[in-house]
Amino acid sequence: MKKYVFYVLFSGILMLLLASCVTMQAKESTRLNLVKEWAGKEAEEFFLIYGLPEAEFVRSAGGKIYQWKSDVNNYIVGLDYGGIYTGSSVYIYCVLNITVDENNLIQDILLVKDTEGIWQSSRFYEIFHE
Repeated sequence: MKKYVFYVLFSGILMLLLASCVTMQAKESTRLNLVKEWAGKEAEEFFLIYGLPEAEFVRSAGGKIYQWKSDVNNYIVGLDYGGIYTGSSVYIYCVLNITVDENNLIQDILLVKDTEGIWQSSRFYEIFHE
């Protein structure tokens, strides 16, 4: 009986963990959908909705690469041992490289950095998945 209860509990926990995971295929599919939605549009339109880039780099082949960073959420995780606090900060965000041509039209969007999200295992997926 104990063995049966263990397997049921273990299976339930495993299912919950897998349900909250965002696979690499899901992130890539979301990225491709994002490129499909924004390719050929002016970068300023993207920045009006999602915020300004934090850096820009001129490409030798022409155009630019904008480095965009999502809002950074800081969560403090830790334990309180009778007034002695131990813990650390967890920063949640994602970074994209947005490639534009000479007319500032979006050509490609690459995911450069992605942390765990608030509710999913990917902050990028949380922001851009429809």
